[in-house]
Amino acid sequence: MAPATSATLRRYEPLKNNKMRHKILLLTILIFGLYNSNCIAQEFIFVKKINKHVFKPKKGKIENQYSFDSVEYITSGTWMVKNDGLYGVFKDGENLVIPTNFEKIDYYTDKSNLVKLNGVWGTYRNEEFIQESTDPIFRNPDHIAHLIKCSSDIGTNKSFEDCLLNEIYTNIIYPKEAIDNKIEGMMIAELIIDTIGNVSSVQILRGLEGGLTAELKRLIRDKLNNWKPAINERKAVRSRIIVAVRMKLN
Repeated sequence: MAPATSATLRRYEPLKNNKMRHKILLLTILIFGLYNSNCIAQEFIFVKKINKHVFKPKKGKIENQYSFDSVEYITSGTWMVKNDGLYGVFKDGENLVIPTNFEKIDYYTDKSNLVKLNGVWGTYRNEEFIQESTDPIFRNPDHIAHLIKCSSDIGTNKSFEDCLLNEIYTNIIYPKEAIDNKIEGMMIAELIIDTIGNVSSVQILRGLEGGLTAELKRLIRDKLNNWKPAINERKAVRSRIIVAVRMKLN
């Protein structure tokens, strides 16, 4: 059987310049969160009389105390909300998990977040803003990190995708042990790209046996190791990239 691979490079991007921007880039290279307008329609309604988006629970009355200038869907039951130019996060059943006090929100998950207050980036935890002790790691910078080899192809998503796909397809090797044992599946790695474009950290989030995990590490070390760093607010920043490679035998 001839081995085949497909590859995905993902950067989770719940927030973009304080606005939700959800995209699907073809060829499964850069995949951003899907925008689900039905969730907003089910949970928030726009009230013209007060010119606000008001939360409407699935059961019960409209809750006027939870009204916002704008709302943007993040994930199931969770929205980025805005009042008077400041941002927060609203969660169904928990209300405002991040108050509308912040100038920017780079991302939010149940376990972590990155927010900006008074020009400083940090996290909001236990009703307290905590300044980052090291350079923050952005999931949604103004300009994402790019492989140096593909930097000339940034002009169009398609050409950049093709370049990145080519780097993965032409350089990954299906180990003989994996072929002999018919091992297939998805491998996922988290890369941290530092401010000079080096891969400072690699964490395998999902691996496979048969030498496949070792091959993914080799591919990252040898071929995906030279990046143009992400840019946020006109300066180079650390950022996170998720690389997913599907290994399949034909």
